[in-house]
Amino acid sequence: MLANDIFKIQTDLEMLLLTIHQIKDASPSKETEDALMAMKNDIKYSYNQIVESLGPFYDIQNESKFNETFGAHFESFRNRYANENTGEIDPYKIHDLHIRCGLVNQHIEDLCEKKDLDLITAQTGLKNIKDMRPLWFQEDSSADLHLHEMFKEVYRRLSSIKTFVELQTYLADSEPYFKRLEKNVKQLHGSPPIEIEKLTEKRSIFSRLRSKISHR
Repeated sequence: MLANDIFKIQTDLEMLLLTIHQIKDASPSKETEDALMAMKNDIKYSYNQIVESLGPFYDIQNESKFNETFGAHFESFRNRYANENTGEIDPYKIHDLHIRCGLVNQHIEDLCEKKDLDLITAQTGLKNIKDMRPLWFQEDSSADLHLHEMFKEVYRRLSSIKTFVELQTYLADSEPYFKRLEKNVKQLHGSPPIEIEKLTEKRSIFSRLRSKISHR
């Protein structure tokens, strides 16, 4: 279910954003700041793939816009990810996105080993992320497989859509999570400011929310 996928990807990002700001607030060493920036760049690259691929469909907000743009957006999606011979989503094209989750994992490992004394809280957050084995930030092969399965289902559903109402119905459950994801990806670029208080409140319930939505 698309809502489950987007929700899990989004909560992974919020945990990472919170920890990034904890590390920044800890006045880290130059070496740690450099490692953090490298991680942030790889996170940004990976999440941009999701937003750029699916964003145009969520931006269709009325029937006129649907009639005007849906066909072109779907054609672009198909050309980007589908095999021209089979018409199915091509796992090699998904792999060619060069998702950098494996690199992010390595950055987390490296940051957990830094000796900056003020990083204890942030390092605890990083270790919690690592222990939870977030859906998105595993090995590149796992991310590729998940993205392939997700896009295969998206492609199947989009292929059958003929009206704005059908598109709206398909995206309705996942739209709040996607809009939140889109907003937080912008924060990786530095704008708008992160809602750090809300993220702090959310962190304590991430595990419960993940468990609840996975059983829907």
